[in-house]
Amino acid sequence: MSFHSPSSTWTPSVPAKRDPLILRLFRGIQHEIRIRRAIREVNSLDERTLIDIGLAPGSTEHVVRRGRHR
Repeated sequence: MSFHSPSSTWTPSVPAKRDPLILRLFRGIQHEIRIRRAIREVNSLDERTLIDIGLAPGSTEHVVRRGRHR
């Protein structure tokens, strides 16, 4: 015997539920923690290494947050 609930079937006409505010806030905090950790990691490199990989020593936060544009 199978159970089928028509209300649980997803169709393109049914909009997806938005995450609750607390979940979005938690994910935002997690993202910011990861970004800050990456900034610390890049800032720990010496100036010569940064130049070798094409980064200016003062632009590390911008590069980590937004990526490097060519």
